[in-house]
Amino acid sequence: MTKTRKMLRSPSFLLVLLTLLLFDHWVSAYLNVGDVLWEDSFDDENNGLKTEYWNYVLGDGCDFNNCGWGNDELQYYTADSVSVSSGNLGLTARRREEGNSRFTSGRITTQDKVMVQYGRIEARIRIPDVVEGLWPAFWTLGEYLLLHVVLMLLFSFILVLLVSGFLGLTNRA
Repeated sequence: MTKTRKMLRSPSFLLVLLTLLLFDHWVSAYLNVGDVLWEDSFDDENNGLKTEYWNYVLGDGCDFNNCGWGNDELQYYTADSVSVSSGNLGLTARRREEGNSRFTSGRITTQDKVMVQYGRIEARIRIPDVVEGLWPAFWTLGEYLLLHVVLMLLFSFILVLLVSGFLGLTNRA
């Protein structure tokens, strides 16, 4: 049997192939682009945030045993730092003492309220000129973000083990 034929029949090759096929299916599903399924133009008559779609994130994360929200954020999130006016959402950072923080800012999510499996997400964003230490951001995080990260790490770990021959599944012909 040729080396190529042996490799194609090896358990390690079949495991890698199966993993890649599953990964390809997952990536294809998430890259599929379609129509806009949901939008918020921030044009509510009452000039308020539509709480049926949005959650205010409040505090500095310490109430959740996650001070600094896991990445050493220095601000304390407040609802009065979030505003809606004339079709625009405003998130305002201020130098103001709140809790254990010297700064306040606004943060909102659609977690558990708006979830898009297929489609397109668009945003019209104006980010101000920033000084050192400020990091304005727009994130689109998946519903099962932690699961995806764990699966990708597991996938990478298995591939490293297979390539290195650590699992003993490689052909030594």
